[in-house]
Amino acid sequence: KAASLKYVLNNPKKYGKQPAIKIKDTNIGIGEGFITYPIYYSAFLKEESPLIIKEHDLSNLTVPKKKQEKQ
Repeated sequence: KAASLKYVLNNPKKYGKQPAIKIKDTNIGIGEGFITYPIYYSAFLKEESPLIIKEHDLSNLTVPKKKQEKQ
């Protein structure tokens, strides 16, 4: 049903306007703002698509210590 995809496509101010594809066990089709491709077609999609979420360096990330419980 692509509920998350439709939500992102319906909120371009928050997420930007991006071309969208859906991979599904079905034939090629066109939806509202996206194109559906069959699973086997994913082997033919280009890897050159820009990343929507930029990579971040998480090597310095630490886990905060738990607060001691009051008795």
